[in-house]
Parts: sequence; C-alpha cells; structure tokens
Amino acid sequence: MIGRATVLKAFAALAAIGFLLRIFYAGHLYQDDGLWFTAAEELLRGKALYREIYFDKPPATALLYALLFKVFGAHIITIRLFTILYSIAVSAVLYLFGSRLYGRRAGLVAAAMCTLFSTTYTTGHMQGLNTDFLMTLPYTAGAYLFVRSIENISQSIRALSSRGWMAMAGGALAGLAFQVNPKAVFNLVFFAAILILTSKIRRGAEEQRRWGAGEQRGRGAEELGSRGDIDAVKPEPEHPCTRNRSRRPGTAVGVPTPLHPCTKSTPAPLHIRHLFTSFLLAVAGFIAGAVPFLIYIAATRSLSAYWLDVWDWGHRYAAYYPVWKGALSALFQSANYFALNNTLLIALAFVAVMTIRRAKQRRARQSNSQPDSETATRNEILFQADVMLLVWFAASYAGLAVGGRFFGHYFFQILPALCLIGARGLTGIASALERYKVDGRSLFKRRAVVALIVTGFVFTMVRFHGRTAMLAVDWARGTKSEITAGWFHDRLNHEERMAAAVVTRHKDFFLISGGARAAESVALEAIRDEGLRLRASGGPQGYLFVWGYRPEIYYWSGLLPASRYLSSQPLTGVPADVHYFGDRYVSLLNETETAHARAEFLEELKQTQPAFIIDELGFFNANLSINSYPELREFMKAYKNTGATGRFIIYRKKDPSKKGGGGQQKR
Repeated sequence: MIGRATVLKAFAALAAIGFLLRIFYAGHLYQDDGLWFTAAEELLRGKALYREIYFDKPPATALLYALLFKVFGAHIITIRLFTILYSIAVSAVLYLFGSRLYGRRAGLVAAAMCTLFSTTYTTGHMQGLNTDFLMTLPYTAGAYLFVRSIENISQSIRALSSRGWMAMAGGALAGLAFQVNPKAVFNLVFFAAILILTSKIRRGAEEQRRWGAGEQRGRGAEELGSRGDIDAVKPEPEHPCTRNRSRRPGTAVGVPTPLHPCTKSTPAPLHIRHLFTSFLLAVAGFIAGAVPFLIYIAATRSLSAYWLDVWDWGHRYAAYYPVWKGALSALFQSANYFALNNTLLIALAFVAVMTIRRAKQRRARQSNSQPDSETATRNEILFQADVMLLVWFAASYAGLAVGGRFFGHYFFQILPALCLIGARGLTGIASALERYKVDGRSLFKRRAVVALIVTGFVFTMVRFHGRTAMLAVDWARGTKSEITAGWFHDRLNHEERMAAAVVTRHKDFFLISGGARAAESVALEAIRDEGLRLRASGGPQGYLFVWGYRPEIYYWSGLLPASRYLSSQPLTGVPADVHYFGDRYVSLLNETETAHARAEFLEELKQTQPAFIIDELGFFNANLSINSYPELREFMKAYKNTGATGRFIIYRKKDPSKKGGGGQQKR
C-alpha cells in the first residue's frame, strides 16, 4: 500500500529531476520563442493582440506570457522556471488520473514518465513553453473529468447531477485548451467516443450477467421440479413494473430486469438520453471556457483580424500538404518518435495486445453465458479502463495529424495518453513477469524482457540528455565547450545576438561577433538591457523590422517592432516552415490579399521609419526578399545594405544630410 507520505516524497524527487533536466537549457531561445516573447512584450506596451500584433495562434499563450512578464519580469529564466512548475502540475494530474484507473502505483509511474519523456525528443521543441506543451495541462485535466463523469453509472438524481457537472467542467477545460491550441477540440471527440463505447461495453456485460443468472435459475428449477417439489418453482408475486411485459426465456416471473429504472440494482449501461445530455453539457462547458477570450478579443476590436490570422490562415495552413504526403510524414515521423522513445512503444504494444485478448475473452464468456467470477470482474474493469485510454490516444493522435505536419512539439498532444498507457503497460508487464514459474527457461525470459526495457530506456536518456550533461558541465566550469558552441540552437542564438548587437550599436559588438567563446563574456540579456522596451521610442532609433520569421531578434535587441507583422507569412502568403526552400512553395493567399497586407505594412513603416531593417528571408530565398516586391523596393531605396551578419542581410537607414546616404556604420 502506497501512503500519502510516499507519494509526497516521490513528487519531491520528480520535481528535482524535472528541474535538473530542464534548467540547464535556460540560456537559449528555442522554436517559436521569439513570437511568444515579442507578442507578450507588445501586449505590455499597450498593443491589441491581432489588430496591432500579428499572431497566428489562439490568444491564451500570448496572454499568459504577458502575465508572467508583468509579474516576474521579461526574462528567459521566468519562462523556464514556469515551464518546470508547469510540467510538475501536468505530472500531478496524470498521477490522479492513473491512480483513479489503476491505483497509486500506476499513477506514480505515469507522473514519472511525464517528467522524463516530456524532455525527450527534438530538444528545441521540447524545452520551450510552446502551445502544444501549454495545452497539456487543461487537455489532460479535461480528459480526467470526462472519464470521472462516466464512472458513476447510478441513475439517482444526485449521481446524474455529479456526472453533469464533471462533464461540464471537463468541457470548460477543453475550451480553455482550445484557446491555447485548436487541436484540443479532439478531447470532445474522445468524450463522445467513450460515451458510446462504454455504454455498449457495459450493456454487453449486463446482458451476460442477466442471461447467466437466468440460466442458473432455470437449471435450479428443473432440478427441483424433477424431484417433485412443485412449490419450489412457484413464481413470486409479479412486480407491478413487469405486468404485461414479455419475458426472456429463463427469467423468473415478477423480477424486474436490471435495466429497468424501478430496480434497486445499479444499471450498467447509460441511457441514450443521458449520453446525449452529458455530451451537450460538455459542449456547453467548452463554449464557456472559450467565451472569456472571445470577449477580450471583441473588447479590443480585433475579431476580424483574429478570424483572418488564426482561423482563415490556420485552415489554409492545415490543408497545405496533400493527404498522401501527410500520411507518409505520419508514418516516418511516428516511427522515429517511437523508436527514440521506445519504452512508450513497448508499453503501448503490451496494452493493445492485452486489450484485444480481453475483448476475445469477453465475447467467449458472453456466447457461453458464463457467470462472472471475481477475476473476470477485475479484468472487465481493467478492460474498460484500457479501452478508454486507447481511445484517448487515438483521438489525440488524430489531432496531432491534422495538417500533415509532425514537428517534435506536436507529439505533446499524445504524451499524456502515452504516459498513462505506459504506466499501465509497465505495471502489467511487471505483474506478468512475477507470475512466471521460477525455472531456468522462465528466468531467462524475465531477464530478457527486463533487459530490453532497461536498455531502451537508457538509450533514450543518453540520446537526449547527453546534451543536458554537457550543458551542466559547461555551467559548472563557467565556460562553453566546443560541442555546445557547435550546437544548432547555440549557433542560432549567437547569430541573432550578433544581429541585435549591430542594430543597437552595442559597445560589445566585436566580442559578440568574435565567436561563441568571445560572446560568452557578454551577459545573456545585456544587449536588450540597453534597448527600448517602452512604447515611447523617442524616434526611429528605437524601431526595428525583421523580414522573415526571426522575432527572437526583437527580444535580444530590446528594440520595438516597427510593424504589427511579426512574421512575413501574410505579406508573402507562404508559410514560415517552407519559405526558405527556393521555389518549392505555394502561396496560401492570392495576390490581392498579400498586396493589401503589404500596403498596410508599408504605411506602418512610413510612420515608424525604423533605423534598421533585417532581411532574414532574403538570405535564403531571393524570390521572397523584401526587395522582390515593387512597392517595398521603392521604400527600401532609403536604406543602405550594410552586408550580411550571420545569415541576415542588414539594411541601415541612410543619413539624408550626407550625399548618397553613405558613411560607415559606427559600432
């Protein structure tokens, strides 16, 4: 028996492990961090989300970042520490979920798996606080309440009310998650599926119990009748609710069927009306969870921009790839994910096989009308729990697959279900191994299975946390190793800081541009400390524009975005994940739509007159450079190309007092 003290000690250990696995990544910005950081700072400067800040995601992420920056300051460490606490909260919900289904032991295993496997895949996608990870807490809590809402299948008024409130609360959490990531709507798909499936499963189990009991009574009556004991088979007084009702063969007269509402026994299946009511309450909760965000958007007069930037663009973005290409990507990326996180795969396979086996056993018992034994009852409970988790995994994977893209952080959507399935699988494997006979052959099998699981787990940890160990060593030594300096994200951050030093004319530019080792002598956020982070910029020197998709430069420099367009997507019509690859792209917007956006963008540039413009996209794709559009080319004549810094083409505004606008930039 696992006590409360043991649980608290286990979570203290998990919190420490989670801290160590994440804290050493606090010195970098990762996938999409620049968008979250910059949008949040713009909100704190008084800008309206969507109408004055281009943001192609639902509002919850930007609002949360703004709140954290408001309370704790706009620093990378603020977000990294919050991410650690957030991961512990997700683990806690998974503990409650797993404990409810399988017991505290499985709950702790699920929590531990979340702590570990939420950090093992593409590093830049798993260490950040992105929309997919932020979705996991309300998404998991909502699914937990959905499952709770169908546990108590009593037809009493109190039970129905409790089920309704839980369904509504689960829907509200799904609605909140939906305002983080639209794929959270698949939690409603999960709820609808388990309402139907569990009712069908329980109805089948009830049929089995009813027919089994009838046959036993029938056999008993035949035995007594053969002995001449006529009074023994005399029917009981007829129940008023069974008068004029047809009876199934073998059912004693006057005994109300278990499914009838007058019975004192607890009916297993849910009535169709209750199924429909529960789902409607969940939908009502879903709407209630989303309404506060819509009220905020309407109050800031941003509904039109919200629709275009989030839903219209999102729909086109999701339909970018043909179905066959999405299917191939699903096959390859899913195989890659499960190969690298093979412990999850082993547990998933075990649970799937055991569920199929139990389904066959159930059908065999029902066809033979076998009465339930204690073991069969226990297996039935486990079977229903396993089915629910597999359905949740399937619904979550469907959400992951929408759009045909399988970036690393997208797999956060299936991770909670996989952790619960993993806990069930690992504890089930352990129980199965304990039942092996202790002989030479069985002992070898047990050791082989354990070795396979342990080897796979160690491979995953070494594969992804060898980097963590290296970062920890660098921190302890106080110097950056060559391995870290060559790391993809370190190189990205380094060139972004170089560009930030150029546009701010930072005094330590030569240190920052002199390579990773020289740059480490300059504090991580030293450049932005001298930048302008308030809206009152004092002139063009406080403004910067980045053409492409590297909003991280806004954060590193501390300068103000000269336009609402934090990404060039609406200006070119090309998604940011494909616009780097030459002519291998398709515009999602027509020329009229992009021309309108560029006209608005041009007016903003004329108002702010930024001292610097950085063309990130033009370095990779000349067809989509800022100078490839005639209306923008005319404006860019007032800027001088100062050359490339890293992979950025930097333009500086010419000095009109000097002939030709020349002169070397002072740094």
